[in-house]
Amino acid sequence: MTDSGAADTASAEFALASVGKFSHLQLSDLITAVGYLPIGLSITDSDVRISYWNDAFLKILDLPEDLLLGHRSIADVFRYNAARGEYGPGDIEEMVNARIALVMRFEAHEFIRPSKGGRVIRVSGRPILGADGQPIGIVSLYQDITVEKTYERNLEARNLDLEAVLLNLSQTQSKLIQSEKLASVGQLAAGVAHEINTPIGFVQSNLGSLEGYVGGMFRLLDAYEALEQQVSSQPELLVKARELKREIDLAFLREDVPALVRESRDGLTRVGQIVQALREFSQVDASGGLQQWDVNRSLQAAISLCPASLLERAKLVTDLQPLPLIECMPGQLNHVFLSLLTNAFQAIDKPPGTVTVRSRELPNGICIEIADTGTGIAPENLKKLFDPFFTTKPVGQGAGLGLSLAYGILRSQGGQIEVQSEPGQGATFRVVLPQSARGAAAE
Repeated sequence: MTDSGAADTASAEFALASVGKFSHLQLSDLITAVGYLPIGLSITDSDVRISYWNDAFLKILDLPEDLLLGHRSIADVFRYNAARGEYGPGDIEEMVNARIALVMRFEAHEFIRPSKGGRVIRVSGRPILGADGQPIGIVSLYQDITVEKTYERNLEARNLDLEAVLLNLSQTQSKLIQSEKLASVGQLAAGVAHEINTPIGFVQSNLGSLEGYVGGMFRLLDAYEALEQQVSSQPELLVKARELKREIDLAFLREDVPALVRESRDGLTRVGQIVQALREFSQVDASGGLQQWDVNRSLQAAISLCPASLLERAKLVTDLQPLPLIECMPGQLNHVFLSLLTNAFQAIDKPPGTVTVRSRELPNGICIEIADTGTGIAPENLKKLFDPFFTTKPVGQGAGLGLSLAYGILRSQGGQIEVQSEPGQGATFRVVLPQSARGAAAE
């Protein structure tokens, strides 16, 4: 403790004596001990004059020693701090008066305030009561907790980093699970395509044979009808034959049987297209290898696999321009386009709407656009659209991973995806893919 710290030892002894019952020797020892404390201490009397302080008080508050000489008012300390910007901008006297008013309440208090020098100080105070129980001053403690606060900030930053890592791990796990599901779906699709293709083959063959047989039968019937005109010896047989023709409605059969065969062939052709789409879609890319690919094939496969219930919601318009082969992972792109198409059809809340699929060549790659005339996307949702688990669909109707996975797949292949939308004006998703994903895949 400096000599100036003992400027009013009697006042200090009186104040400390008011806190507890000490002998004169005990008070002297206590004052000496307080002088060596690393925590700042000051005693302010009822006239708000600083009657006692220790060295740590000056050091922590960075006050010049002569500021407290002569039993100075604590207002001088407040004014000094305000003048050097410790309390921020504002009228100095107003800030001083506000702090004096708080001190004169002589109430217990504790708060933390930053110092202009970057330090953080904890201030706590307790009133000193006289014999009549009325406050006669206040004792205040000042502790520099800059290091502790730095540790806290560092710990909070570490916690935020850990939370980000955990979130990233959770997202990665979800994507891996979804990728495994997609791979399983692809393998299942390949198996289904193989299994369906075999019966389609023999049904197509049987229909071809049946068509030939029916044609022969009709030619035979033509011959019998020609003979019918010449039969006269057994009129009863002629009558029965004509009754049978009317009964089976031979004229209708001549028109309907070929039509049924044609419709059956058309149906099998459609099944064949679906099987081909499944084959295209089942490109699992298990080896992670890149292929030279016409992305229009992926678009056509995705269109073929759209459920009829979705296709009934809107008119599908395609404008697929010839595309150059690009180096990519087709199986992953198939999933992206099917997801975007599904979302586009589901966005049509009031059929009939329109879903438009366009493709075109760019100088260094290709561009795919999938647009709908649906409800559009709210501005506040646009930035969150590709976040994992974000969805505007009702609970149970979407996990919020489709667009996030699409974004990740396209980025992994060096591509980009962006969306343009306004509420009530539909949405357009634009996918841009480079000529080669080799550099992106290597990363």
